[in-house]
Amino acid sequence: MAKPDVLLATTPNRRMDWQAAFASAGVKVAICDRRDLSDALVNRPAWVLVDALIFNSLPEMQAALAQTEASFIVVLPAQASAAERAAVQRLPHVCAVYGSETALLDVAQYLVSRLKSSVKTETSAAAEPPAVGHLPQTGVRLAFWGTRGGVGVSTTAWQAAQILADTGLDVALFDTTKRGDLHLLCGQAPTPEPLRQGNVTIYSGAPTEEIAAQHQAIVIDGGRERGTFNAMWIELSRPPAREQIQRWALPEQPTANTRIWRVPRLIAIEVMD
Repeated sequence: MAKPDVLLATTPNRRMDWQAAFASAGVKVAICDRRDLSDALVNRPAWVLVDALIFNSLPEMQAALAQTEASFIVVLPAQASAAERAAVQRLPHVCAVYGSETALLDVAQYLVSRLKSSVKTETSAAAEPPAVGHLPQTGVRLAFWGTRGGVGVSTTAWQAAQILADTGLDVALFDTTKRGDLHLLCGQAPTPEPLRQGNVTIYSGAPTEEIAAQHQAIVIDGGRERGTFNAMWIELSRPPAREQIQRWALPEQPTANTRIWRVPRLIAIEVMD
């Protein structure tokens, strides 16, 4: 069974690391750098994994991704802000966005799961009529955790979910600790079954991509552990103000003059008396 074509766009110094990750995941990919990306996209690959370090800024990446209708997975550099990450998540055809802290093998394994899903979907589509409508693409993905108790992880997750729900988004709120704190915050008895409260659905247990695909925004209460689910994980050392939670949930849109991702090269300046 032939696998869909996969293109990896990365920097030369990260090429070997990515090759090792994909070899471990059992996926063959074509690899290019920034200079060859436009020519590589002419071949219309089904999937493109973008190591965003090849771009200098968000606008440059937006322009490059607009050239194709391939499905994209993006790994952002450490310098990317919450606003930039949210903007990338809203780009057409972007299926997943990872931060620089994510292991390359985890990204490769996620792509493997999507490739298998694509093959199953194509097989099913050949035997069944196409379904009407489609699941919404997941946009905002926030996750909170703290290294100690009393820093307001559950309260912060609940407030972030409410802020997103108030904008009209359908929100999935995950209680990975299974303690039932989120149920109690909304005045309900804990239950292992999903609980719907307005635009928010509370799930007891770890998040999955299958559930996430059914909602427009994801919020995770990680308790005292930072999970591996693809989200922007935020460590809390003290209860944050509501204004800060709003900035996490509804980051400002970056402007066309957004800052450069790459750390500028240091320049020696000699000061003369």
